[in-house]
Amino acid sequence: MMRDLIPGWRSVTKGSLLFMAVALPVAFYLRTYDSATVKITILELASLVALSAWLLGSLREGRFELPERALPVILPAAALILWDSLLFALSPYRLAGLIDFVQQVCLLLAAILGAAGFTRKDVRVAVAAGLGVLTVVVLYALC
Repeated sequence: MMRDLIPGWRSVTKGSLLFMAVALPVAFYLRTYDSATVKITILELASLVALSAWLLGSLREGRFELPERALPVILPAAALILWDSLLFALSPYRLAGLIDFVQQVCLLLAAILGAAGFTRKDVRVAVAAGLGVLTVVVLYALC
């Protein structure tokens, strides 16, 4: 019974990426002191939730899903993560570059997980959510 209440890892992964797609544009209009920090926090937390759900679900099932249709997105993003990791490891200013490195890795992980986990129907839902958010943001800006 309790198991029925817990969403599957695929739902958590997709949900956190969709949340990020909706929350980030809306966060541009928050009236906070530092809205950039709010947007960066949303990006990082949603990406880490999606990655954690994907890793734990894949470990539980005993296989990692990376569909062949997603390789044109996954391979360049993974190569960029490796390149950035190498540059970060060799940099004498690692502490100063840590924040930007984490942000870029989280953004690339979101792209990889979206490409790996979204079906055509999920992409349609994401586009519809994006258009809905765009409508809300534009109407808010006009007001």
